[in-house]
Amino acid sequence: MWLSYAAGFVEAQGHQVRLWDAPAKRLTLEQAAVPLERFKPHILEVATRTPSIYSDIACAAALKKRLPGVFIVVV
Repeated sequence: MWLSYAAGFVEAQGHQVRLWDAPAKRLTLEQAAVPLERFKPHILEVATRTPSIYSDIACAAALKKRLPGVFIVVV
């Protein structure tokens, strides 16, 4: 939920923001990557939790390969 607050704050500063909860929507990496490739973000935040840390880092690494110019933040 706190990501929604951060997204709202950044958006209020005049930036374009997209917020996806890929696991909640049961999106595959491919399904999550396609709209990201279209949006072309400068920064991508990947939220993680201890039980899924390895999977989340692998996802971030795969997205970095697909979006080499993006700065990825894992929190």
